[in-house]
Amino acid sequence: MSENLHKGHRKRLRHELLEQDFPDSVPSHKVLEALLFYGIPQSDTNGIAHELLAKFGSLNGVFEADPNSLFEVKGMTERAVTLIKMILPLTRRIHTEKYQKHYRFKSIDEYGDYIAKHFMGYNNEVFMVTSFDINGNLIENDIISDGHAASVSLSVKKIVKKVLTRNPASVIIAHNHIGQSAVPSFADIQMTQSLKYTLEQIEVKLVDHLIVSGTDYISLAQSGDYSQIFSL
Repeated sequence: MSENLHKGHRKRLRHELLEQDFPDSVPSHKVLEALLFYGIPQSDTNGIAHELLAKFGSLNGVFEADPNSLFEVKGMTERAVTLIKMILPLTRRIHTEKYQKHYRFKSIDEYGDYIAKHFMGYNNEVFMVTSFDINGNLIENDIISDGHAASVSLSVKKIVKKVLTRNPASVIIAHNHIGQSAVPSFADIQMTQSLKYTLEQIEVKLVDHLIVSGTDYISLAQSGDYSQIFSL
């Protein structure tokens, strides 16, 4: 492909996507190809896009991939890897900024969608606590830990320390599982029980504990197996 034809192709594809407002019907390789224009100025990004999707399985797989794995695909540049690794964090920030302080969630499902998007772009375990005032309005969502907690007691101590700074009437906690299902572990249940008891001592209600895996999540308070934790 000549240089002029190559440039013409890029311009045509950009216009095509912009005019169509990036509909879901556009193949993933085209979207990725266009994105890579801005990280790989001169090479044919169509082939690179196909290789990335073949290696990582989907657009989401590409965006969640470890940077070192992205460099393994021939043609990937530092700018291209940086661009790809910016997508999920930026999407996460755009989404979560829609929910300002004092927002009141209409249901646990709405909150679940909100909190699941908070975990976009993380390749490690992250623990969060969302604080609410006496009317159920959002005070703040805080990251408590980034990485694996050393122990259940340490997790509870860190959560309570942050909760005390927010002075909420109630909280919901959430964390993500990496590379596995959202089904809670024995340690997850133990920590939830311990935290509920500890928060009761400072008159803060633990409303729920959500465990997130990808776009899936489990609400312990809505689960028949674990709902009794929150009703005791």
